[in-house]
Amino acid sequence: MKKILAITAAVMALAVSCSPYYPWDVEDIQLGATTKVVELGSGLGTCEFDVISNVDYEVAIVKGAEWLSFVDAEGDTKQCTVNDTKLMFDVAGNLSGKRMAIVELRHGARVDQLKIKQNGVYDDFLVMHSDDALKYFGANMESRIDHMATSYVVRLETSANDHDVKMELIGDEMVHNFRVENHVLYFDVDANTTGQPRIVDATFYLVNGWDERVSFTVRIRQSYN
Repeated sequence: MKKILAITAAVMALAVSCSPYYPWDVEDIQLGATTKVVELGSGLGTCEFDVISNVDYEVAIVKGAEWLSFVDAEGDTKQCTVNDTKLMFDVAGNLSGKRMAIVELRHGARVDQLKIKQNGVYDDFLVMHSDDALKYFGANMESRIDHMATSYVVRLETSANDHDVKMELIGDEMVHNFRVENHVLYFDVDANTTGQPRIVDATFYLVNGWDERVSFTVRIRQSYN
């Protein structure tokens, strides 16, 4: 009898905790811009997006508010109605490299992301000084060294700050002490005690304002004793 009562109670609890799900109860939200990415020149001006929406929505400048602003509103956010079908922004002139603003259209959990890419007055660059490239790596960008530990000191020509230059290694983990100071690249290659030759491809790169990599790659071949 106790077992029957327990089963009955469990069924009643399940009936109370669950309710029917009807797909037509979910709000049908249509919200988005017809163009997701706009690319602009370096000069000041305006840009616009056509919006398709069946709900009121919020617009937020989540990145780039220091150079992008609403034509008809103050601050980083703007409240729009279903009848607002065009968004317009003022764009400041760009005297540096490429940069990108991100704008979001929001209604509840629905988010549509837009990107405004603006060119700069120069393209970001990262190369070795030609004399150092020839000294260490030759015309084929390959360095051949003996088994002894070796240090590299290479001048860079770059638009990046020192801390924005990164290194990525493919191959034997024999390169250490990487750093960039005053646009000079330093790194060391350990002595080879493995009894066999070693090879590594080292890529030095920066990520520009459009999330693009700008890089160069060198190869280091090390013999053994």
